[in-house]
Amino acid sequence: MWILALALALPSPTEAKRPRQDPQAAAYAAVDQGMVQMAETMRAQAQAAPGNSAVLLQWGGVLNAAAQSGSLARGAVPADHLDAYFQAVGAAKGDDPQFGLLLGMSAEIALAAGRNDQALALAERALDTHPTSSALRAWLAVTPDPTAGGARCRAAADAAASDIQRFDTIGACLAAVGDGWATADERAWYQAELGRRQASQAAHDAALQQQAAAQAAAMQAARPAPAIPAPSASTSSKPAGPQRVSVSMHIDCPEKVRIFQGRSPSSGGTYGWESSNSTRSLSMDEGDVLCIADDRDHIGSCWTASGSSVSLDVQCGGFRQR
Repeated sequence: MWILALALALPSPTEAKRPRQDPQAAAYAAVDQGMVQMAETMRAQAQAAPGNSAVLLQWGGVLNAAAQSGSLARGAVPADHLDAYFQAVGAAKGDDPQFGLLLGMSAEIALAAGRNDQALALAERALDTHPTSSALRAWLAVTPDPTAGGARCRAAADAAASDIQRFDTIGACLAAVGDGWATADERAWYQAELGRRQASQAAHDAALQQQAAAQAAAMQAARPAPAIPAPSASTSSKPAGPQRVSVSMHIDCPEKVRIFQGRSPSSGGTYGWESSNSTRSLSMDEGDVLCIADDRDHIGSCWTASGSSVSLDVQCGGFRQR
């Protein structure tokens, strides 16, 4: 009898071998589920309005987001859903720039889904009618005739409707086929525009760092000064240091996160990578900050230490104190 009771109490072999769910896999699964739900919603709207380029562009926008998030590469979007999308795009017609954007974006979606033949067909259709930088990137990635790249690049650069499209087109072509197809003026303009964009990004990053430092300083200044007890015989003459804060930091993000820890980014500290779903304990001075940084140590969101004991979740884009 006791053998039977023991057998009932033990997990089955299947349960004992069942692996624990990986938190990172769970986060990806949640992203994939949301992408599929939005894609199915747009599919229903497109079926209700066949041939409508604007609706197809919205449907494609969701699938393009699925490509950027990795959902397509993970196979989250069913093959029959992609079949329905490309069939709808193939049957659509248009003679405006919006239709060219649809074809170019669809070519990149096909490329992300590993459908190179469809990507090539859609890219060539776009380049022959309404050239876009997205169609050109897809075509350059899968073309069986790289020697024709210069001619395609020349035509796409000539058809660029804005400086943004012109910059993207020249950049894609310089990386793929070199600069033999471009004029000296185009090469000079591209380098000047590249320098301007890099300087603008550097200024933006510096402003974010200054903002984070100013916020940390303002929070520190707003705190009331600690009361100093009257001297007594039992009071030590040694001055008290800053209050220490014990922090339990948990990384609640499916990717590793780069963290700055110190007084402020402008006055010095340390940077380091923290693994996804990891937890560790920190001892910080009150007023010190933790900031999320990118791989070039540009500062984003910051959190300032206060109190005595804190549990802190570090999310992909910010902090949440529990």
